[in-house]
Amino acid sequence: MPQASIVHTSDAPGLPVLSQAVATDQFVLTSGQVGLEPVEGTVPESFTDEVRQACRNLQEVLRAGECSMADVVRTFCVLTDASQLAEFNAEYINWFPGNKPARTTIVAGLVGPFRFEIEATALKTKG
Repeated sequence: MPQASIVHTSDAPGLPVLSQAVATDQFVLTSGQVGLEPVEGTVPESFTDEVRQACRNLQEVLRAGECSMADVVRTFCVLTDASQLAEFNAEYINWFPGNKPARTTIVAGLVGPFRFEIEATALKTKG
């Protein structure tokens, strides 16, 4: 049976009720990352900056799990406003410029002031 370990970094926001990510020998599975700046505890005013911060947070959690954005094979994204899909896509491609991971995007409500959330599954590469 595969062993799992908890991934944590202070370079991304976290909550005591969940793990930032769980890693196995093959995968890193992240919890949803929002656009909360981890030191200041603020949310950017612009939607694009919020998406950018959420992706930075995701990148840091993946790094703590010994992966990178290039290792991501699937994302699950939540937007609170469908009219911001084009703005989201324009920023998203900056984080995944090569082969794109499989992706599901839904429109739903989020807890707190957040307009965007992203979670990912990354394939750990053997080095």
